[in-house]
Amino acid sequence: MEMSRWVDVVVADFNYYFDGNALLLGLTKEFDWRPCLLIDESHNLLDRGRQMYSASLSRSQLLGAKQNAPKSLHKIMDKINRLWRELNKTLDFNTEQLCLLPSSPEKINLALLEFTNQYLELLQKQPDHPIQHTVAQEFFFAALDYLAKLELVDYDYCIDMQQPAEKDEYLNLRNLIPARLLAQRLASAHCACFFSATLQPAYFYHTLLGLPDDAVHLQVDSPFNADQLQVHIAQLSTRYRDRLRAIDPICAIVREQLATQPGNALIF
Repeated sequence: MEMSRWVDVVVADFNYYFDGNALLLGLTKEFDWRPCLLIDESHNLLDRGRQMYSASLSRSQLLGAKQNAPKSLHKIMDKINRLWRELNKTLDFNTEQLCLLPSSPEKINLALLEFTNQYLELLQKQPDHPIQHTVAQEFFFAALDYLAKLELVDYDYCIDMQQPAEKDEYLNLRNLIPARLLAQRLASAHCACFFSATLQPAYFYHTLLGLPDDAVHLQVDSPFNADQLQVHIAQLSTRYRDRLRAIDPICAIVREQLATQPGNALIF
């Protein structure tokens, strides 16, 4: 990321540009860059976008964090836990142990904000506090992420409480359609080329990836032809219990292949 100020091409994972806190996107806006985006395996951006713009809080992580937190934070963490338990009593979980919520619980949101503020005050007073190497810091970052994603919640989100086990509930902000948020990041680019071998149906990806209405879709024929592929099947078991018996026949097949078509080969 530091080197990106001096280079012409940056190769990176999706999240470096499309994540809500992406540094590369921040630098793009700071220096008024107009990048040209080449987005490989772009069919994966749909699920990755949902992940990047979603957030989750775990009550078991909260309880573990309290065990590692100083007493000055116990009161607010107890408050979050109490509000969480009170909310649980009002919910009717379905057979999948999932309950949809109409909105993120306001009292818990305010308590989380209070917790993050108190945590920051603690570090301002004691910058080297050992809490930074515990589960408490992980919960702090999870709370920050939850509050940040809460600002993004719109019609393309659902909010739910999941209860896979007792005292192990998850409060989730699930992004279902990342189009709006992806489009905001695409707007900072000069152009973008999405490519993949599996971008069908085109309208589906066009819509859910937030591409503009005038985006052009091209389906390019494969550069290979059927004559370049041969498939041969040997009826051999490679299960663990059969491996000793399979070694010699497999080696014979490999020798035959190399004799028939000399040259470089990849065998696995």
